[in-house]
Amino acid sequence: MDAPSTTSSRRPALLCAAWFVLGLAGLLVFSISTMPAIDPEGAAWRSWARVGVLGCMAASAVLAWGMVRRATTEEKALDAVEGLITCSVAALLASRLLMVPVLGEATFLGGLSYPAQGVLDLLVLHTVACAILPGGLERSASPFVPGLVLWSIGLLLPIWGGWEIFDRLALAILAPATLLPGMGLALVLEGRRAQQRRRTELGAQLQSMGGELSRARIIHDAMFPTPVKGAVEFDYDYQPLHEIGGDYVNLHVCPTTGRTVLTILDVAGHGLAAALTVNRLHGELERIRAEHGDAGPDEVMTLLNRYVALTMARHNLYATGLCILMDPVEGRLDWVNAGHPPALLRREGGTVEDLPCTTVLLGALRPDEFDPDMRTRGIGPGDLVVACTDGATEATDSSGRQFGYEGLRRTLCFDPPPRDWNDFITNAVRKHHGGRIADDVLIVTLLFHAKYLVAPDSPVEDSESRATSAGSSYA
Repeated sequence: MDAPSTTSSRRPALLCAAWFVLGLAGLLVFSISTMPAIDPEGAAWRSWARVGVLGCMAASAVLAWGMVRRATTEEKALDAVEGLITCSVAALLASRLLMVPVLGEATFLGGLSYPAQGVLDLLVLHTVACAILPGGLERSASPFVPGLVLWSIGLLLPIWGGWEIFDRLALAILAPATLLPGMGLALVLEGRRAQQRRRTELGAQLQSMGGELSRARIIHDAMFPTPVKGAVEFDYDYQPLHEIGGDYVNLHVCPTTGRTVLTILDVAGHGLAAALTVNRLHGELERIRAEHGDAGPDEVMTLLNRYVALTMARHNLYATGLCILMDPVEGRLDWVNAGHPPALLRREGGTVEDLPCTTVLLGALRPDEFDPDMRTRGIGPGDLVVACTDGATEATDSSGRQFGYEGLRRTLCFDPPPRDWNDFITNAVRKHHGGRIADDVLIVTLLFHAKYLVAPDSPVEDSESRATSAGSSYA
């Protein structure tokens, strides 16, 4: 048998304890206010009190133990408690009526007749039950209905001798009204419990969502390359606005020539939707690399534009892209920029040049209309290429001033050059925005260290033949 829940075991036991306390209090008040007038010597009422106390204690213990042992759910425990309430209330109200012939004109607390005590008992018991047990208006009143029906029928029976019919009728009418305070309390408490349940459910959902996003972040980060040391040094820093985002960087290095192809993508939007789009573009880039191992920036961006235009543009999903090839053998830099923020080329001497946009964003044109318009620059050892997404240049400080391209230029003009350019630039951007980012921030650096020495049996095209070759593809 399943163990009962904490709520299903605690509330019934608490109600039984409250029933015992109320019974004991009733016996004490009855003993003090009523019994001495009937039995001045006190022998009878003391015996009745002892028996009543022992009976209340035994009944409460048995009921509490039985509910804790048998109730496997809160609903079953509440059903059992409702049965206890129904039986207890019916027995209590019936006893009030049956004691009228015994007590006669005896009063309670100096003026309340014994039958009128039933109305007060009903008020107290119902209010206590509503304060302890959960339930709406219907559930808070239904266990008391059988006792009320018996009470009303009993009051109107013509068996009470000198008890005036108007008094009995007044009590019959007043009895249902005693449920109103408890029902109001039940309504307030149920509203609070509902709010607490909603908060608990929302907290559980947020916790579950946080766990899912954490696992998604692991998968998302696995698509990103690792930093590379060598003739071309690659590093990056990525700070998504949320757990995952829509910025992406891909790197391919030819193991024989050291030619490095860097692709940066920035999907419109951020968060989970943008990350799902990035995942699709990552798969397409992997396919392009597997089927076109020698693809240069022009072919990579042409194929990416075809994919976005055919599969994503109809859903208003677009992306900016930047593809850069750094050739450490020939000292050559080729790039295609599809609507992406311009990259910056810092020469070894400290001057900074733009690598401007060459074509429109991916997916804006049909495949037969797209022209990558690849550009070329010569590079030498010590030259640095810095590329970023617009989250870096548009990062604002507390006064609303953007970091901008001028801030990026000033950072690249720093002299003497830092040991780690990527950390240096990243820290400058973070210091500017102070954690107040409104978009994903991706900063990528490519540093040309030295000429790559090719083995004698590895033929390499000369610069002239490469300049005249169509498509300019690289291994």
